[in-house]
Amino acid sequence: MGDWGYGVFQDDHALDTAADIREAADPNAHIEDLLRSFLEETAEGYDKSEDAEDWYRAREVMAACEIVRLGLEGIPAPDTLQPTIARWLTTSQFRPTPSVSELALQACRRLAESDWLKKNSPQRWTETFLPLQHQLEAAVAKLT
Repeated sequence: MGDWGYGVFQDDHALDTAADIREAADPNAHIEDLLRSFLEETAEGYDKSEDAEDWYRAREVMAACEIVRLGLEGIPAPDTLQPTIARWLTTSQFRPTPSVSELALQACRRLAESDWLKKNSPQRWTETFLPLQHQLEAAVAKLT
């Protein structure tokens, strides 16, 4: 799988995750399953899970969280977003359910606890993950 940048959708794994969500009969159910599975597998923390020391699972979760955030904000997709994802967000008018939004926030917070992720890719952490977490928190807060 290839990486070409630090953005959420700048690697093949995140794009595959986005494609799976786009192609799902029920995108909310697909995201919910993905995030529930992640939260169960990392119940004792990301660094203690099977996925520790691997960005792939984190990228998958970040992709789902970014789709939730964009769906919550209902804004045009940023120019840096892959055209197929941007087109889907626009044409499907995807809106995450409140439960999916809360799961996304929980998953982001679980990733935020990881010392390994912070230490092993500080640029991805500061340029991609932290802004995503803050933007998602703000979008979910608007729901209440």
